[in-house]
Amino acid sequence: MLGWKDEDEAKPVVAILATPTFSILYLWLFWDRNRQELWGKLASTLVVSD
Repeated sequence: MLGWKDEDEAKPVVAILATPTFSILYLWLFWDRNRQELWGKLASTLVVSD
């Protein structure tokens, strides 16, 4: 498809691209004002601590 000879050549490229992408989604929690991850924003949920 993209000129890869086999999947062993594509795996490192996918790992290099996927790691920062998914890391940003989880680290979003630390710089969000409401301390919500993307999933919490999509579900419109909010954690309330007593």
